[in-house]
Amino acid sequence: MSFLMQKTSIKCGIDHLGYCKLLQKLNSIESKCNRIILELSEVKNLVPSKPSVDRLIESLEQSANDLYEQSVRQRELVEQSIAGEVTMRIVRRNEYGL
Repeated sequence: MSFLMQKTSIKCGIDHLGYCKLLQKLNSIESKCNRIILELSEVKNLVPSKPSVDRLIESLEQSANDLYEQSVRQRELVEQSIAGEVTMRIVRRNEYGL
């Protein structure tokens, strides 16, 4: 292993109830993202706007999509953890990002 990168394995002490609460929060985030995406799409269709406003709406829409995808990935990790299929590793990088 390189001296530039240190890997550390940690065991998470989250119980089943903790996983369930986390899944509820992730589902809530996904629902909110879907609502934001839908509402932005409706605003874009209803309001004739300047190109700068269109770019802002598209940027917000992209951010909501990114957050949704991140939430889905996290939910899948939690579901795998509940099933005992995941070993989590934390990688700490040096000040140069290596």
